[in-house]
Amino acid sequence: MSEPLLSARARCQRGTADKEWRVVATEDRVTIQYGRTGASLRTLEIPRARCPQGTFAEARKRLQEKLDKGYVLLDEQRSPEADRREREQARRELEATRVAIEEQDWGTPPWF
Repeated sequence: MSEPLLSARARCQRGTADKEWRVVATEDRVTIQYGRTGASLRTLEIPRARCPQGTFAEARKRLQEKLDKGYVLLDEQRSPEADRREREQARRELEATRVAIEEQDWGTPPWF
């Protein structure tokens, strides 16, 4: 098994519910564990082939969905490689936006 790109734990406590959720992303899969705190957690594995944006992005998306539902982030660990990839992806998106703006036909200004 390869080194985790991302590892995070979250918890949701509402009323009598006390749920735990974990995600670990490696190069070849995303592993999610979930269930009641203190009980055996169920495991869901998502292979790389089902992650069109990559395993790191899939894990971040799933984590954000849980946080949006009210889960509280307990801890998150990211590898230096994952940080580098995220910065590179942001740089590519920024460059694509810059190119799109430069190529935009803004037409003739109204004062001409």
